Amino acid sequence: PHQPVCPACRSTCLFGARAMVAKLASQSAKRSAVIAGSPRSKTTKGKAVQLTPDSKSKSVAVAKAVQLTPPKGASKTKVVAAATANVAKKAAQLTPRKRDSKAKSAVASTAKMAKKVAVRTKATKATAPKASPSGKASTNGKMNIDRFFAFCQCSLKMEAQHFMKHDVKLSDKTAIQMWPHVQKMCERNLGKNEKWVPMHTVLGVHEYYVVKEIHHAKVSTWELDPFRRFATMFIFRSHCKRELFEVQLPFLKQEAFWKDPVAAFNRNTPMERAIQDFRAKGNPLQTSCFLIIPERLVPDDDENIIINLLLRTQRLIGLAQDLWPLMNEKKGSPSEKFRIIREKINGVRNLGETWVKMLTVVIDIAKPELRLLQDQCEVGVGASDPLRAILEAEGLLPPKEKKDAGVKRPGIDTYALYPSIKWGVVCVKKMNRQLVQVTKSRAGTLDRAHMIAEKLCKAANSGKTLEEVLALKVSLMNAKGLKVPKLGLDEKQAELLAAEAAKKESQQVDGGSGSPSPMQALAKLRDRITSSTSASSRNFQKVLCEVESKGRAHFKSLPLVAKQMKSASQGLSCATLQVQLCEFRQFENSLKQAAHKRGASEMQDC
Repeated sequence: PHQPVCPACRSTCLFGARAMVAKLASQSAKRSAVIAGSPRSKTTKGKAVQLTPDSKSKSVAVAKAVQLTPPKGASKTKVVAAATANVAKKAAQLTPRKRDSKAKSAVASTAKMAKKVAVRTKATKATAPKASPSGKASTNGKMNIDRFFAFCQCSLKMEAQHFMKHDVKLSDKTAIQMWPHVQKMCERNLGKNEKWVPMHTVLGVHEYYVVKEIHHAKVSTWELDPFRRFATMFIFRSHCKRELFEVQLPFLKQEAFWKDPVAAFNRNTPMERAIQDFRAKGNPLQTSCFLIIPERLVPDDDENIIINLLLRTQRLIGLAQDLWPLMNEKKGSPSEKFRIIREKINGVRNLGETWVKMLTVVIDIAKPELRLLQDQCEVGVGASDPLRAILEAEGLLPPKEKKDAGVKRPGIDTYALYPSIKWGVVCVKKMNRQLVQVTKSRAGTLDRAHMIAEKLCKAANSGKTLEEVLALKVSLMNAKGLKVPKLGLDEKQAELLAAEAAKKESQQVDGGSGSPSPMQALAKLRDRITSSTSASSRNFQKVLCEVESKGRAHFKSLPLVAKQMKSASQGLSCATLQVQLCEFRQFENSLKQAAHKRGASEMQDC
């Protein structure tokens, strides 16, 4: 049906195969003649494409002639006419058999090209938005729950295959079609990428390492006090770099270290020198899975990132000491303990929602009896927007109001002060690039931080180098007789923080304006998903029971891992759902991107 038809014999032949080429050449020749303004060119080009149905050999001549490129300085009309005569002469000498052979070859070639065009057209239609039947990706933003169950089955199959060397036989048709693509995505995120999160979060690369090398490690000094393993978990979480932890581990095994673990991370200590040697070999000091932008404290980049790591570790050890009594307290509901833990983590400098998510996950693994994340889970910054899009599409959250960004402060070619009163920081910037900052926590008060930053700004504008500005900062910080003008910035910060706390408390109760908070919406979505009785839901439960049964037997030497393999009996936790929703969204996006790149989508059926 895609082969050209001869207008004379009403069948496929050489004339029909080349007629379109000749017609296009005729139109091109006429346009060229009009532009050139030559009547002779019109006549010559017109004759060059005048064909009769019984002149098959002449059509070959025309088809070849119109594709010739004229040499420089030659008239295209003359070249076409000469080539037409020459090829027609040769074509007249061909035997009927050879003419038929050429005709068949031309028809076959044209049919092959038409078939390729048809394939491209079909692929374009396949990638176009259409109604979402069962098992197909949704185009209206609303999640297909059966498709999510199919993805979770594939995630469990990958988990069993990778950790337990067990092959799960899938019976769900959608899961079977989806499996090769889920496997490809998971394998891409394995290894050094460190981004694959299995169905059971405890088997994530960092979580599994903490369980195996800290909680179940045979270290005699840690046996004396359970807090030591708890604090060591926080030390590892300060960077999540396994190779760096191996360098720190000999110190953590010494009894002297635990007399004052915070002091062990001071400057000019054996711990700092060990980290310096590790860094000198070109090794990174944090995992690529999360981004931590270090505060500029010294000019040298390597020294600066080491100091930031030491300070961050000290803060996390202090946080572990603050949280440990709560871990052993029998009173209080999981939601109440989660609220306290969340407040304490947010109270530590430079720790926010992402840190709440990371630390509560490892606390939940270390203390499964608390059931900390069964019915609530914080959402990290990186996952907040994708998860909110799902919750909004499900009607569990109202659309987020777009805030007016206001007028952006233009960059100026001199250093100026950029105070952030709410966060207690005063920055010195030029052309929106930061030179130095002064924080309230180090200056004592926000008014004093503003005064010091003002002096640093004047020094920078007078031509002082970064080293000189940082030296001046140290001297001003240590100076005791500075006269600080009363600006009222500390009172203003207290008002802003109080208003923010009241807003968060309101959101925790009803999400503000009568709508649920993201955590409450996540719990509602969990209940909606787990209440499904579809065939895909039953298949998921079957696979979940199989994998968890194998998992408890396989990880019997790691009790904390085995205790996490109880979702089939205890129900899907909000933490597991939140992570798998993000993985599912990433998978769906990868399918869409691949479909658009390839033009043809063999993934439409998955």
